[in-house]
Amino acid sequence: MNYLSDFLNWLSVEKRYSSNTVSSYRIDLEQFGQYISNEFGNVNPVEISKLEIKSWVRHLMQLGYSNRTVNRKVVATNRYFTFLQREGYRTDLPTESISKPKIPKRLAGYIEENVMSEVLNSDIYSTRSNALMDRLIIVLLYECGLRVSELINLKWNDVDFSRSEIKVLGKGNKHRFVPLSSGTLNLLNEFRPGSLKKGFLFYTKNGNCLYPMYISRLTKQVLGVLANIKKCNPHQLRHSFATHLLNNGSDINSIKELLGHSSLASTSVYTHNSIKRLQDIYKSSHPRK
Repeated sequence: MNYLSDFLNWLSVEKRYSSNTVSSYRIDLEQFGQYISNEFGNVNPVEISKLEIKSWVRHLMQLGYSNRTVNRKVVATNRYFTFLQREGYRTDLPTESISKPKIPKRLAGYIEENVMSEVLNSDIYSTRSNALMDRLIIVLLYECGLRVSELINLKWNDVDFSRSEIKVLGKGNKHRFVPLSSGTLNLLNEFRPGSLKKGFLFYTKNGNCLYPMYISRLTKQVLGVLANIKKCNPHQLRHSFATHLLNNGSDINSIKELLGHSSLASTSVYTHNSIKRLQDIYKSSHPRK
C-alpha cells in the first residue's frame, strides 16, 4: 500500500492545498523515507518508531539545515503520521514528543509611511514600458496587502466598482473582501482593457498570465530606487500594509481578516514592529534615554 500517495492525495483533494505545498510535502517525506531506508532498511511506515524519527532530525541538523527548514520537515512528518493514525493504519503517534529547534522571531520588514507615499506617487513608472500596469501592481500589493499569488490570480469580475472592493482568493481557497480607494478604482478603470474585461487583471505583453518573477523584478527595481532598499521583495508591501494599519489605530483582528490569516498568531508579528517603533522613538526623544 502506498501510504505517501494516499496522504498527498488527501492534502490535495480534502485539504485543497496548492500544488506547490503538496510538492513540498512530497519532497520532505521522500527525503525522510530515503533516510529511514538507508539507515534502518525497508521499514514499513506503520512500524517507524520515535527513535528513528529523532535520528533523522539529528541527521538534518548535522547536515547544516537551518532551524526553520528542520522545523518544516518535522511538521511535514508529524502531519503524515497524524494522517496514518487518523486513518487507522497506526494506533500511536511517533512524532508526538519530537522537539523542534527554536526559530528566533524575525520582524517583518516594512517601508515607512512617508517613503511609501513617494513610492506610490513617483513618476518612475512613466519610464517603464508597462507604466500603468506596473504602478497598479505596486498599489494593489500595498493598498490591499496582497500576496503575490493572490495578485496574479485576480480577475476583472473580482473587482466590484459599485461597492469599492475586491474579492481575493487566499490560502486554503478562502475568499475575503478588501476595500479599494477611489484613486485605485480610477487606476483600474483607466487600465481595464475592454477585450480582457472578464479575464485576469494582469497579462504579459505576449498575452500570458503574469508570473511571480515579473513582480519580484518590478518590486526590486522600484523599491530599490525609491525606498533605497537593497534586499527588496513584494512581501514587504504586504508587511507595510499591516504595519501602517496597526500604527494608525486599526485593531489586530481587523488586520487579520484583511490579510487572510487563519489565526492571530500569524498577524501578531506586526505588533513587534509597532513596539520596536515606540522603542526607537523613546530612545531618540526621551531625555533619560
